[in-house]
Amino acid sequence: MDPGSRNPASDRVWSTFAGQYGSVSRDYVEGLKAGEQTALNTKEFVFYGYFERIRARLDLAWQPLLREHLIKMYRSGRRLASDRDHTTRTRVVLDTRGKVVRVQLLEASGVLTLDDAAVEAFNQAGPFPNPPSGLISPQGTVEIQWEFVLKT
Repeated sequence: MDPGSRNPASDRVWSTFAGQYGSVSRDYVEGLKAGEQTALNTKEFVFYGYFERIRARLDLAWQPLLREHLIKMYRSGRRLASDRDHTTRTRVVLDTRGKVVRVQLLEASGVLTLDDAAVEAFNQAGPFPNPPSGLISPQGTVEIQWEFVLKT
């Protein structure tokens, strides 16, 4: 299925899936209640603009991939466990131009389909141009840890 195409039958399957398992949240932070806020003096906060550009490009890649993979899984009769969130943790290495050099799976979600979609999303979404010089290591790379969370 072309992720950009719309198929009424697939939309019904996706709607059923989304209704049954919840939704994908852009701003999910484990242990943080809705409405609570934090202000952290971390590199993620300092370089917020760059990370937000990464997130925007990832959303464009990951949402259709996730949808495609979950529809296939749902049609095959498989279901996700609904008693927990599914989190895929990755480490991504970029070069000084923001090109994706490597995507490494740090922690699997327990569902190969979700993990594959996360890795594939980074590879499709890149490059992420103009990384701030403060993120570039002495080795000439940018290392980012990123979590993909599907709340069920």
